[in-house]
Amino acid sequence: MNTTIKHIGVFTSGGDSPGINAALFAIAKAAEANHIKIRGFLKGYKGLIDGDTINLKTRELQKLMHRGGTILKTARSGRFLPEAGRQLALTNIADITIYNLDCFEKGMDSGNEVTSKNPRNIP
Repeated sequence: MNTTIKHIGVFTSGGDSPGINAALFAIAKAAEANHIKIRGFLKGYKGLIDGDTINLKTRELQKLMHRGGTILKTARSGRFLPEAGRQLALTNIADITIYNLDCFEKGMDSGNEVTSKNPRNIP
């Protein structure tokens, strides 16, 4: 398997906090500089399960980085708690060929569940 990162995904969960849009801008800027595609999952775990994504581009994010909250929005999802929900999230990640997944979250324990038993070794 090629270990070069070509596509990363980002989602936010656990509620908004200051600086998330700025952090998304920084990630997108670094990704674009390294010719890596970046997608954001909308509404936290709900977006992972539903496969609801947007492309993240520095031009758009730069206009928003001074705003609080997150352009990606956050949402809790009870559908993520059972194994079936996490498997659906993994399927959606695999369908759009994302090899790395990053999460901004208050309390990362549940976020780590999506990556603990995955076929792509998403960190």
